[in-house]
Amino acid sequence: MSSSMTLTLSVVVSFANMAEVINQLVSAERVLEYVHLTPEAPLKVEYKLDPNWPKSGNIQMNGVVVAYKNGPNVLKDIQLNINSGEKVNNINN
Repeated sequence: MSSSMTLTLSVVVSFANMAEVINQLVSAERVLEYVHLTPEAPLKVEYKLDPNWPKSGNIQMNGVVVAYKNGPNVLKDIQLNINSGEKVNNINN
């Protein structure tokens, strides 16, 4: 019985080691694929914003409803007014 347990354990450890080697080889292949990707074109920005923008502003939400995709509404009828310069913190229970 002892030799059969040892053989079983050896097979399990061998498969685990083989799986780890395969994972490492796939990781190396993935890195090689990324190295040979053609770079994307540079971002073209056709407008310039004032570096001081926005100087002030506020955020208003009236009657906002938030739901999961194809799911129920989880936040209903949100009324919110954040004035310029105010700090906001969200606390969940």
